Amino acid sequence: MPLAHYVKDKERKWMFKVIEQQSPWPERDACLMTFFLATPCTIYELNNIKLMDVYSFGSRQPKKFKLLKKDYKGNERFCYLTNKDLRKSIDRYVGTLSEYIGAMSELFVTCKGEPFSLTKTPKGYKADSLKRHIFDLMKEAGIENPGMDSGRRTFAVNLHRAGIDMSHIHHLLGNKAKKTTQRQLTSDPINMADIAARAF
Repeated sequence: MPLAHYVKDKERKWMFKVIEQQSPWPERDACLMTFFLATPCTIYELNNIKLMDVYSFGSRQPKKFKLLKKDYKGNERFCYLTNKDLRKSIDRYVGTLSEYIGAMSELFVTCKGEPFSLTKTPKGYKADSLKRHIFDLMKEAGIENPGMDSGRRTFAVNLHRAGIDMSHIHHLLGNKAKKTTQRQLTSDPINMADIAARAF
């Protein structure tokens, strides 16, 4: 099974420019894609984040919240909200939310202010509506083959390139098998031209 597309830095920057210029709600879509690329959240977990998980009005902001999927040992996983760009995107987006959207509401809502719908399957629920929206945002930016795990793979590869060891990345992702995490990292799409550019 082929790996999900890794979103390169140039692709990411271009995508955010396209969102800013073309999205009917750029603050929401920029925040959504920042979460998608800069956290270990699955699309289903993104669909279930509550406003109160990431934002507290008039008090200290949360620094982390529990994710739905537990790690490979059954321990709780967390999404950490310590990245400055992520915090800025949350603040910018929350500032555009309607006063009618309460703390228990889903963080990411449609342009009508409603939660993205879930699809019921024999094995549970899938966030197909939000997945389509994320894929559309990526395709509009010229990313031809986005995958459900494109965000998680990009998150993992970027941490690996920053020198974070595999065991910590594996813990954040919550993958059951270490081989899954290892495969995501050992197939890092290295750009030789980028490496050469750092020589001097």
